[in-house]
Amino acid sequence: MKSKVIIALIIVFNFILSVPSNVYADTSSDSKGQITVDVSSDSDTLVKEGVKVGVVYVAKADGELLNVFGDVGSGMVDVTNSELAVKLYTYIKETGYDVNIKETDPFGKAEFDGLELGVYLVFDTEADLREKTFNPFLVSIPEKINGEEILSVKASPKIARPSETDGTNKTSTKVTVKTNTSKKLIQTGQLKWIIPVLAITGLTCILVGCLIGGTERKRKDAD
Repeated sequence: MKSKVIIALIIVFNFILSVPSNVYADTSSDSKGQITVDVSSDSDTLVKEGVKVGVVYVAKADGELLNVFGDVGSGMVDVTNSELAVKLYTYIKETGYDVNIKETDPFGKAEFDGLELGVYLVFDTEADLREKTFNPFLVSIPEKINGEEILSVKASPKIARPSETDGTNKTSTKVTVKTNTSKKLIQTGQLKWIIPVLAITGLTCILVGCLIGGTERKRKDAD
């Protein structure tokens, strides 16, 4: 009787071990991004220092436009869509939407750190007061390059006169990788190779148990 209980426990234990358990990758991430706007890369730049660059979060990490901009559009955002960038800029300017503003340093650069993942609108907040400026443009964080997700990007807008920045992409913006600060998620999951190993172990235990049980029965019959 005692041996039968042991065999039963072995069978139950191996059955539990052999049942696949789902272990999911941790999709939560506290990753932050950075946008560096460099207005000095264009030789036609009139002013380098003190340009008040504005940045506004306009779309989620999956590219879906925020509901607050429903009057401008909806759906997924294409960062190359210069017309959408101008529409968003006009809406933000007319509604007094909250803008993250930083002035360029003596080298013509303005850095925005600690940004949530998503799509951002970048523009010159004093474009109407400046003789030369750049078109509003969209930047995605992370920037996908060759399968890599880059969290830090550098944007070098082309400078032009305000009358030329009509949203027809005359003042194109070059977005390049600054530094690779991407964070890859730790891949976790059920190890598939262990399932057949546990199954074989369980079957072996059952076979051993059956042999032990058969031996004991023969011994009792002999007695």
